[in-house]
Amino acid sequence: TYHSRSACLCEHTKLDQTQVTISCCLGRLFCMAQQEEFAIAKLMLASMEHSDQGFDGRFGKDLRNVKLEKGRCSCDVTVHDGLANGYGTLHGGMIATLLDVVSSVALLTVADRSGVSLELNITYLGAVPIGDVIEVDAQVIKVGRSVGTIQIDVRNKKNNKICAVGR
Repeated sequence: TYHSRSACLCEHTKLDQTQVTISCCLGRLFCMAQQEEFAIAKLMLASMEHSDQGFDGRFGKDLRNVKLEKGRCSCDVTVHDGLANGYGTLHGGMIATLLDVVSSVALLTVADRSGVSLELNITYLGAVPIGDVIEVDAQVIKVGRSVGTIQIDVRNKKNNKICAVGR
């Protein structure tokens, strides 16, 4: 795939139309990386939104009201069947995945690259039923040469209670 700043020019073989469209969109975002604030974080969000693969692709389209600030990312997610466990509440594994991904986006607002999680500590404080909306708020605490620390709060917007915290 080849890209220019003024237009997206794709050369491809053995790619279906969806893959070409995704490549074009990501290429445009990548070209803006030098010009736009938080471009790398936006690139990561766009890749999740256009993907149906892996954990990121399972809920990338569910992230709403994404807000980026230096050292911070917050977003809303409506709990639906695809994110729920057998009890009809948000699955703990999906909370862990949300914390991991949203914290990576927060890190990308202050660093030029993300990495892999070395440790993820989560305290689950309450269940969130299907239909409720959660706010995930990740704030970078510290970034060193090779390790970053991010604090993440998950709040049920219906009752304004914290339902999970992570670091």
